[in-house]
Amino acid sequence: GMLLALLTVLTLQEPAVSGAIRAFEARRYAEARPALQANAKADPRAPLYLGRLELLEGDAAGAVPWLEQAVKAAPRSAEAHRWLGRAYARQARRAGRLKQASLAGRVRESFE
Repeated sequence: GMLLALLTVLTLQEPAVSGAIRAFEARRYAEARPALQANAKADPRAPLYLGRLELLEGDAAGAVPWLEQAVKAAPRSAEAHRWLGRAYARQARRAGRLKQASLAGRVRESFE
């Protein structure tokens, strides 16, 4: 019962997120965002693309929480770690010296 319900939910979300990713890749960002946001907790791909959207809009600080969520959901994903490292690096460029030092460690850790 419970497993079937979970599988049904996941099956229904799969096309929404896959369609949103296709929209993202076609640069139809306004179309992609609502489906990604609606599925951010259920599908580990959604936060990755939401973080990438924030980076495209120049908001590294907004991207970091999404990309941290993506890494937490898929800790072995090299892609999630790479994008998180990029977000930390962009944040560091605009940060003060002290903040840059703490972000440098995070950047290195993400890329490793």
